[in-house]
Amino acid sequence: MSQPVPVDYQSRVQKPDDFDAFWDAVLHQVAAIPLNPEIIPDPLRTSEEVEVFQVFYTSLEHVRIAAWYCRPSRRAEQIPAMLLLPGYQADPPIPKEWARKGYGVLSVAPRGKLRSNRQFNPGYPNLLTSNIVDRHTYAYRGFYVDTWRGIDFLLSRPEVEQTRLGVAGSSQGGGLTITTAAMRSEVRAASAGAPYLCGFTDRRGDARGGHPRPVLQDGRARPEDPGVSARRDQRLPAPVPGARRGGAPHAGQL
Repeated sequence: MSQPVPVDYQSRVQKPDDFDAFWDAVLHQVAAIPLNPEIIPDPLRTSEEVEVFQVFYTSLEHVRIAAWYCRPSRRAEQIPAMLLLPGYQADPPIPKEWARKGYGVLSVAPRGKLRSNRQFNPGYPNLLTSNIVDRHTYAYRGFYVDTWRGIDFLLSRPEVEQTRLGVAGSSQGGGLTITTAAMRSEVRAASAGAPYLCGFTDRRGDARGGHPRPVLQDGRARPEDPGVSARRDQRLPAPVPGARRGGAPHAGQL
């Protein structure tokens, strides 16, 4: 049974002193890398209701990231947009359901996922631990950025209304939803289901039945774990109504 998260919830995991400096340096590095988005129509998967595209863009360390982009075939001049983020074992789906509801939707495959594994492929289940001893080469450093750059892709689309951006995912995708909402102020709504790689499980007093948290033995998170941080402007984005259990709310709700 789901339980509400208190509005004043705070994780017990301590934010490292160099957290902001670490991620500011990463964001500065990736800002110098052109996105170089490529969008390829997919007529085989396109229908009368939904247009489907294969998408590629460049992320940290010049890794090319793959994604699926769907939009309504019949749409207003500007539409709200959603970023969908995958679970640890899942490969990103083609998000036609959301497009039928009126959204432009990007379903991202961060590095190591199918179609994004030519330049970086640690193999399953090694993504979680690949280069974990070095914060500057740890796999999730780039993995987080790959998802945030999905927001840049949506902002580059002329049909997307830039003030109506949301993000959703469950398990690993739930944790990535939290980090994306925390690090990208453009996000206006978020739905994180059973979030993994963050400190939300400690609100129940234990982690029974939950996912592991990226915490060191002394209780301090690594600086490369943005899931432990509050949003920089101290505001959390609103939840996406109806987005739980994989459902897609109508575009008018964002």
